[in-house]
Amino acid sequence: MQSSAFTCTQCQAPLTPGAMQCANCGLTFSTPVPYPASPGYAAPAAKKSPVALIAIIGAVGCLPMIAIIAAILFPVFAKARDKARIVSSQSNLKQLGLASMQFAQDHDEKLPPMDSMEHFKAAVTQYLPKDEKYDLFTQPGFNTPYMLNAKLSNKSIGDLNNMEGMVMMQETKPYSDKQLATLYADGHVRRVPVDNTATDNQ
Repeated sequence: MQSSAFTCTQCQAPLTPGAMQCANCGLTFSTPVPYPASPGYAAPAAKKSPVALIAIIGAVGCLPMIAIIAAILFPVFAKARDKARIVSSQSNLKQLGLASMQFAQDHDEKLPPMDSMEHFKAAVTQYLPKDEKYDLFTQPGFNTPYMLNAKLSNKSIGDLNNMEGMVMMQETKPYSDKQLATLYADGHVRRVPVDNTATDNQ
């Protein structure tokens, strides 16, 4: 018979584990006599979910990797954004040059007023696409108006010499390439180094 650590409350006789009645005095119990705990027995510790543990380890382990990837990709994204702005700015100047030529065709070959951006904008807006007419006058990324060559304001095209070298308009600030997109009087656009962007006189 398996020994028990429990005794009858009435006759103090040892009780058999699992019994519902004392074999000595016949006292009945509402619940079976419990089995004694084995030596060194302890309730099992709560187990952590392996999925949660893996997730925690993975998250901690990924932090340095995320930092490294971010350090690599941020300059790449910045360069790509800068490149997009360069292309957009050159497109702006190209469209403004075409609008200026169209204005001149309608005004006895005279260029639009260029003494201020407000006057220039009022003159050429009707020759620009309606869905973006007001975005073309500022340099992308800096939100500053392009620099105008006031010396060409209302100038007759026939009075200009070397139109392909005559600066008409250009960016006010350089991008990462340290160059400024420049619109020339003949309508072409090219990027030139910052130290070589002095507006020609005519």
